[in-house]
Amino acid sequence: MSAAHEQTQKRCLQSALKRRVLLSSMALASLAGAPAQAQSFSCAGTLGFGDYTTCGLAGTATLDVNGARTTTGCISAGSAPTPTPLCTFIGPLGTFGSPQIQFSVTPGSVAIQNSALNTMKINNFKCLTSSVACNFTRTTMFLSIPIGARLNIGASQPAGSYSGSFTVNYVIN
Repeated sequence: MSAAHEQTQKRCLQSALKRRVLLSSMALASLAGAPAQAQSFSCAGTLGFGDYTTCGLAGTATLDVNGARTTTGCISAGSAPTPTPLCTFIGPLGTFGSPQIQFSVTPGSVAIQNSALNTMKINNFKCLTSSVACNFTRTTMFLSIPIGARLNIGASQPAGSYSGSFTVNYVIN
């Protein structure tokens, strides 16, 4: 490693800022038709990106549906926990056939902010797996839906605890 590269790494670590990001979800429902028997839909947990250190260059932090984090740019993940929300659908028992559930997360891009009103954007929401966008329809009696997303961290992003919310929409037919 060259001396210049080591100097750059030291400057990055010395000028590091920590961020903690927590995004909560809110579920909105629409039930089409009369339910045959009890069915349920619930979301629990938060989309917690954890904490990050940056050296003054922009980058991203991606939290996949299993809670694993990856980063781009000059972003380093800290040790804070990274929970992902989990939505669960249980169809009506004792009926023939499976109901259809339409699921989406809105808006597609969310602005989050800290107490000083500095903002960051969260986008690229993924559900079920890290390759499924959060806008889909499934016919099933049971569906477990973990949610992940990408956090966009600016080059001069101020330190702080950032929060915001997104909406989970579902329609059961």
